[in-house]
Formats: sequence, structure tokens, C-alpha cells
Amino acid sequence: MKRWKVWVGVIVLFLSGAAVGSLATGLVIRHNIHRFVRGGPREMRTRFFDRMLKDIVLSEEQRTRIEEISAESDAEIRAYVDGSRKTVGELVDRHRALIRDLLTPAQATIFDRNFEEIERRRHDRGSGPGFPGEPGERDRRPPPPPH
Repeated sequence: MKRWKVWVGVIVLFLSGAAVGSLATGLVIRHNIHRFVRGGPREMRTRFFDRMLKDIVLSEEQRTRIEEISAESDAEIRAYVDGSRKTVGELVDRHRALIRDLLTPAQATIFDRNFEEIERRRHDRGSGPGFPGEPGERDRRPPPPPH
């Protein structure tokens, strides 16, 4: 009789350790990802270059030039993302108009109202398709007029 109590105790101890370990790992990962994303492109770039240059002793001149190259790279990437964002926004608007044209006037009114609500919520959150913490291209232009 005592033997099964020992086994139950061992199993409970093992399962509680696994649960605590899983929970702690999830919290640590979530914290690190949140910090990484919240830091934006500058934080991402800094961490990337820190890893690439690990164990390399740089002169001040090298470090300054690497920071300049990094900033140039960021500007090029940002320009590419902005161009892509504009294209995606145009596609979304075109597809929205095509769908809207299929609807009856009553359905179109509800469709417009739903779209405006989604846009309002997205704008209120401050999120957009782009770098974290920055408004997206669709946030910088006025919403399309209702038909």
C-alpha cells in the first residue's frame, strides 16, 4: 500500500516540475520576444550586429563605419517596406471594392460599417503593417470614401 503512495508522490512531483518549467520558459520567451519587437528596427539591428561581431575587437573607426552601414541598410529596407506596403494597401482597397460591388445596397452599408470599425480599431491600437510602433501606410492616408 505504501509503495503506490511513493509512486503517486513521484509522479505528482514530476508533473508539477514540468508544469512550472513550461510556464517559466513561456514567460521568459514571451518577455524576450516582446522586448525585441518593442525595441523596433534599431534593437533588432543592434542585436543582429552584436551576434555577427561577437568576439571581434573593433577600432573606433570600424565601429563608427559599421554603425553608418547599418543605418544605410535600415533606410534601404525601410524604403522597400514602404513601397511594398503601398502596393499591398492598393490591392486590399481594390479587392474590397470588387467585393462591395457584388453586394446589395443594404449589404454594402453593413460591409462599409464593418470595414470602418475594423480600421478604427486598428488605428486606435496604433498598429499597422510596418515596423513596430510605427503607423502603416494605410494609417497615413485617409480611409477610402464609402460608395
